[in-house]
Amino acid sequence: MDEDEVIGANLRRYRTDRGITQAKFAMALMSHGVDGMYPQTIQKIERGQRPLRFFEGLVAARVLDVKPEALYDLDPEADVDRDAAKLARNITYAADAYEAAWDGLNDICEEAEEFLRDASDLNAASRRWIENALNAARPDRKTNSAGVGPSDPGPEPPAPEEN
Repeated sequence: MDEDEVIGANLRRYRTDRGITQAKFAMALMSHGVDGMYPQTIQKIERGQRPLRFFEGLVAARVLDVKPEALYDLDPEADVDRDAAKLARNITYAADAYEAAWDGLNDICEEAEEFLRDASDLNAASRRWIENALNAARPDRKTNSAGVGPSDPGPEPPAPEEN
């Protein structure tokens, strides 16, 4: 591909990604001061049969809400690299958030287990309620707070009565 073909392909990709027809795109360019821009002109630019002039590129970038250099990017492989980098960043952010949430959950579970050990006067229904939550949060937890045998979930405690 020569430069005009790559630039035209970039223009077409950004335009179609936004669901804009060649006719609407031509009208938008003309309404922003680009004279003589018709659907046939857009078609020629996108096929690489006519160069995208500098001012046209600036206006096209504004209409498409992209940086002008994105239209003139001559390395189509760079988009794949950017997409891969974005995906890798998103995975890293999600993994970090997951790890932070998991750490927070573990802290809360440890606090609840300590509470169960120390709260000797806690009624059975409330104790089972906390046990159920701990068992749901930690599926590998198969013993009650005393560390003896499987926990008996029992019924969920009733909601407190309103006065």
